[in-house]
Amino acid sequence: NLQPEKSLGGDVGFLFETNDERHSFDVTYFARNVKNAISSKVINFTTYASQAINLEGISKVKGVEVAYNGKITNTLTTYANYTYTQAKNKTKHLIVTDVPKHKFFAYVDWRIVPSVALYISQEAEHGRYYLDDAKTVKLSGFGNTNAKVIYNVTKQLSLEAGVSNIFDKNYYYQAGYPEEGRLFFSNMRYQF
Repeated sequence: NLQPEKSLGGDVGFLFETNDERHSFDVTYFARNVKNAISSKVINFTTYASQAINLEGISKVKGVEVAYNGKITNTLTTYANYTYTQAKNKTKHLIVTDVPKHKFFAYVDWRIVPSVALYISQEAEHGRYYLDDAKTVKLSGFGNTNAKVIYNVTKQLSLEAGVSNIFDKNYYYQAGYPEEGRLFFSNMRYQF
């Protein structure tokens, strides 16, 4: 009996770039009214089976997003983004789930030599609620750091090696379901 989610909203933003186009700043205000918002609910704790459900009432989601993009040198690029979101149910006075109040993401991309780059990223969030068997649970905030080295063998072929969740932190997007701990990885990519 899942009903379609319906949303009406808009964004208003401002973008500023420096004359040399090496730095840009972006500020955006957003607002949405969402009817029949779709969320997830655990229905069997033995198997951790979940079901998509509609949240009752109309949810209002609004906030502001601020971003910076900079080319510090010809070999060093940075990016940072912060989003503040207020979400509440206007008709049922319920807590809106799966929407963090504060969210941050940043990265540094350093081209050490023309064919080798180091990429380091940081993400963090706080204020996320989750529906856990008809109980609304506030999840702990977290920060997560990742890094990888990219070697461009040719224009088409690149090799990557890195670490996700460098500091091996426990963090959650859903109550009772921790995300991966420290993970070492390698990739080979070929673009046709």
